[in-house]
Amino acid sequence: MMLMNLPQSLLYGAHTLYELPTQLQRLHVEKPIIMYSGSAVNDCLNWLRDTFSGATFFEMPKGEPTLSMLDDAVQAIQQRGNDSVVAIGGGSAIDLAKAAAAVVYDQERDFMSFQQLQTFRRLPLIAIPTTAGTGAEATRITVIIDEERGMKLNPAHPDFIPDIAILDPELTVSMPAHITAFTALDALTHAIEAYVATNATVLSDVFALQAMPLITANIETAVNEPMNLVAREQLMLGSFYAGIAISNATTNLAHATGRVLGATYHLPHGQSVALTHPFVVERGLEAASERYDHVAKAMGLATREDIAPYLRTLNDKLHVWKSATSLANVLDDDAIAHMTALVATGNGLLTNRWDVTKDDIADVFVKLKERLQQ
Repeated sequence: MMLMNLPQSLLYGAHTLYELPTQLQRLHVEKPIIMYSGSAVNDCLNWLRDTFSGATFFEMPKGEPTLSMLDDAVQAIQQRGNDSVVAIGGGSAIDLAKAAAAVVYDQERDFMSFQQLQTFRRLPLIAIPTTAGTGAEATRITVIIDEERGMKLNPAHPDFIPDIAILDPELTVSMPAHITAFTALDALTHAIEAYVATNATVLSDVFALQAMPLITANIETAVNEPMNLVAREQLMLGSFYAGIAISNATTNLAHATGRVLGATYHLPHGQSVALTHPFVVERGLEAASERYDHVAKAMGLATREDIAPYLRTLNDKLHVWKSATSLANVLDDDAIAHMTALVATGNGLLTNRWDVTKDDIADVFVKLKERLQQ
């Protein structure tokens, strides 16, 4: 049996943000907490405050969401008696909202253990991304940092998927170029890893293969022409498709290494995943040869051997390598051994097409260091 998990409803296109009142009515709620972050929201904040005078507005602090931020969000919901959650922002804001909507009903539960439940109660949830890349508006995964243990918690459960996703490309035009690049590269990694994952199905494959050309055909235009709404819209749709793909097939070694790299050195998630992905592809070409053949075709490349060089070149064009050159000074043997151990004990290796060894993991970090030293 194949099961496909995705949002109940999708609104897509310019100006769809202004359908939010109607969508809240559909959910039969009246007192949302609007959790927001990022400069893109500033342009519509007055409209939101005028339209939702009875709502609670919760501005998420900068950075990736943490357990302490989650506690603050849950307390705000309880104090004001909110009956629903609206997330407007990047993947971090949406992840925090997804978590808060569930934890408000079960605060004593260990956060990772939500994925072990058959079902759980949560507040109605609408996700409105202001970036094109994380796919958080479509996924059953929510990522929260445990500050004390210095690690990312990423429970996965269908009940984390928002009820409604609203994709308005106008909300993405103010994204800085480097954020546009990092988030889009994250989406591309989602699509590729979901397609080569052992959990891939014919249904997740459809979304993964559709996402790849939407992203590769528009990523450079969106970075270099930020007001190009056509490119922004296509990139946003590609990100959404890729989010559905990973939500149903999961990611693997590029995300496993990227998450640890990002948590260790406080890098944006999309940046850290883009840094490790080319080396993971190089290692996996033979183990997933037929799958990577299909990836190459979807991306308009001649052979699977062209995928890693393409990703390397894209990192060059979008200044990803340059943005991380300082890492070469700290990626010593001890750091690589520490991160290798964290990756090996994490949950991101179960869907690889080959049995990942500690040597495989360490080799990704070693090759990254070598590239950054060039």
